[in-house]
Amino acid sequence: MRPIAYWLTMAFVFSIPWENAVQLGGLGRGSKFLGLALAFVWAGSVLLRRRLRDPDGFQKAYFLLVAWSGLTFYWSIDAGATTSGFLTYAQLLLMVYIIWDVCDTEAAIDNALQAYVLGAYIASFSIVLEFLSAPDARFPEHERLHGVGTEVDVIALIVAIAVPAAWYLAASPTHQKGSLGRRSLNFAYVPVGLFAVAITGTRGATLALLPAAIFIFWSLRHARPSHRLAALGTLAAAILVLVVYAPRGPLARIETATSATELGSEGGALSGRWGIWVESSHAFLERPVFGAGLDAHRAAVSGGLEQVRTFRIAEKEAHNTYISVLVETGIVGFVIFASMIVVVIKRLRRLSGWRAWYWSAQVSVLAIGMMSLSLEESKSVWIFLSLCVATSAVAGSRSVATAPVPFGAPATGRGVAGGAPQWQPTRQRPR
Repeated sequence: MRPIAYWLTMAFVFSIPWENAVQLGGLGRGSKFLGLALAFVWAGSVLLRRRLRDPDGFQKAYFLLVAWSGLTFYWSIDAGATTSGFLTYAQLLLMVYIIWDVCDTEAAIDNALQAYVLGAYIASFSIVLEFLSAPDARFPEHERLHGVGTEVDVIALIVAIAVPAAWYLAASPTHQKGSLGRRSLNFAYVPVGLFAVAITGTRGATLALLPAAIFIFWSLRHARPSHRLAALGTLAAAILVLVVYAPRGPLARIETATSATELGSEGGALSGRWGIWVESSHAFLERPVFGAGLDAHRAAVSGGLEQVRTFRIAEKEAHNTYISVLVETGIVGFVIFASMIVVVIKRLRRLSGWRAWYWSAQVSVLAIGMMSLSLEESKSVWIFLSLCVATSAVAGSRSVATAPVPFGAPATGRGVAGGAPQWQPTRQRPR
């Protein structure tokens, strides 16, 4: 059952960027049933193999966050929302651990990244098709694209997240020996993804792409002439597509990112987010230690924002993951959340070369994206953070496995650290 669990994991990752596109009537999203099938098969494979990969500090910290979030039910100001949010968190915890257990080799991690890029292709094309087929908006300043049934800011970030992954799979030395078709497919995603983000007019996703741009330009300095030519051709195609085909309206909106912080700008600073964050700070000060309860940010700030017209429907969203966690779970929950970030940073320090640059850019894209959106329940975020930790574990285990054996050590086929066996992908705890 292990191979079935592996391919179901790849299929699940592939479905995440466009999961809202498939709705099975009143039963919910199609990805929900794919996730249930994955969980069932993975659990069966664990029972049959009688082996389970030891959790890393990242998974342990996430378990503590889920446990604490569940405890907030007892003092939540919106118990119904907290119950629903806890069920979502529990499902995300299982997803995080399945990815950790299944993606225990470099090939598995690369395949998961490739699956997400392919899924992001579908999300990108859905945005482009909606742009081409949508009728003229009655209120063009307020009506924006919603690809695959997902809110515009979220779908734009989902598409942006895949840009550094596609470039890494296309341009890194470890992937240059792969098939030309696969590399070309990943190179082509860059102009497609950038165009899709541009026509949404989403400033947050555009800013989140800055680390990806830095990574791309860094890679050009370290590429061979032939690969550098291919990379420059990709960038030229991206610029040409944006200049020739991108509509002026969304591009003009992106250009206002530099003035969006002005308190007197239309809709308020940061498109009204500043006012929301001020109300969030008041809600936090009312319950600083334990928080208002998981998923209770809406209830915590509704009194202060009920008169705000700009965000009549969505004003109760924090539009900032860090603020959302702080208000809902208090200082205790935020410290646990921060410890997960620290773990990821420590794991990044184990990497070197292309992997270090790529994962630093990838995590930075996520970190910037979380500044303008409440993404604590986003599968995309937790998938990439899990893959980052898994990459570090594989890299660290490889360095241990290839460490020189001291002179005089017995030839037992074991490592040198206390006679411990060499690394086993499904059992070794990363150091």
